[in-house]
Amino acid sequence: MLPQRVPLAPLLVALLHGACTSSPPAPTRAVRFVHTFSPAETAALDELLTTTHRSVEATLLPFARGEAVLGQAMRRADDCPDLARIDATWLPALAGAGLLAPPPAELAARDWLPEARELASHGGALFAVPMSTDGLVLLHRDPPPPPWPPWPPGDLDALVAAGRALTAPGRWGLGLRVDGYWLVPFLRGRGADVADGTRLTLGVDGPAAEAALTELAWRKTSEARASVPISSSRSR
Repeated sequence: MLPQRVPLAPLLVALLHGACTSSPPAPTRAVRFVHTFSPAETAALDELLTTTHRSVEATLLPFARGEAVLGQAMRRADDCPDLARIDATWLPALAGAGLLAPPPAELAARDWLPEARELASHGGALFAVPMSTDGLVLLHRDPPPPPWPPWPPGDLDALVAAGRALTAPGRWGLGLRVDGYWLVPFLRGRGADVADGTRLTLGVDGPAAEAALTELAWRKTSEARASVPISSSRSR
């Protein structure tokens, strides 16, 4: 469990402006919200909006083309959204083009982790708010009868040991996503990382990274059940 690290699936919520704010919106107009939710998430959101949040109009964007579609709509000032859920990798281009507005002061002042705040910033200014500050979540039921490993696990080895204790015929105690970015905790567990921003060097081309990849592959084939991502377009 790595609660203080950079999010593995960095998602941001951003206010939009620029060409879209050439004329003030009508007071009664619904808030336009665009997102890249999975089918299950979209269904849950739509149900919520039809029952308790009728003043929000939500539009689903295809993740693979979301950044381009959003940027084009805003530059044309054509039915622009007010709020967007974006991937952190979209932020530099959108903020650099002057299409994002700073978040409300009360959100900006919250105690975000430094890594999360950095992902939501461009040119030293905050342009979005992070949706999450950690990419790893432990889900568990009541533990079986003792002996039981120390809880919560403090590192990957302890997590695997806890999962092994829960594994029984027909039941898996450990699951692994098949998305490539789930290699990150194994890299960090071995003292490596994807890249070193200070030295501007890669971190996936050394012995520690090789050991991390070997371990992840072994876990997936021997001790863990691989869970398929909800959104196939995102995995691509």
